[in-house]
Amino acid sequence: MQHIIGSKRLRPNRLFGSLKSGDILAKLPKEIGTDEYNVVFGLGRQVVGAGVVVNYTQNAPRDMILRKLILSDETNGDPRDFTVTAITIEGNAALLGGAVGGEVFGSQSYYSPDFDLPVAGGTPVTVTVTNNNAAARPMTAAFSID
Repeated sequence: MQHIIGSKRLRPNRLFGSLKSGDILAKLPKEIGTDEYNVVFGLGRQVVGAGVVVNYTQNAPRDMILRKLILSDETNGDPRDFTVTAITIEGNAALLGGAVGGEVFGSQSYYSPDFDLPVAGGTPVTVTVTNNNAAARPMTAAFSID
């Protein structure tokens, strides 16, 4: 459910969702700044060769909370053709064990985990992806953020 105040649409928030609507309006800041408009942390786009392992790495531009990781094969290929082998935040692993199939991190996946990890500005965030397809694929990676 989206709330609208004036002409501003507000993203759903689990904390606000548990409050009554009157409480929601009372808890919002008077002015919504640029941080409220920043909802995606892009890690970049790469053409990933067949069987190649790549790292998508960016430093967090500000303090944020990483929510869902979304991976996209721009050719609309089968998301099972790539695997995520590592997710690291400032050198700390957010993915343990074996590789995870790309379908878990697809934009339409209901199974995408909510990482809900706080990240300080300047912290390196890396997602390691392997292309298991016989052809090169242009791929992008991004986190939804708060």
